[in-house]
Amino acid sequence: MPIMLPPPTRWTSLGKCGRCNVGKDYVCVKGPVYSWAELKDLPAEY
Repeated sequence: MPIMLPPPTRWTSLGKCGRCNVGKDYVCVKGPVYSWAELKDLPAEY
């Protein structure tokens, strides 16, 4: 009998859900730490 797994309910660390985007980057993929050079290039709303 094959093992049936439930469908995925979250796209954690894949950058697919679009909820953690900061500018063009996804925090779940890139990481929560940004350099000053990266921060100063973010749009004003961030």
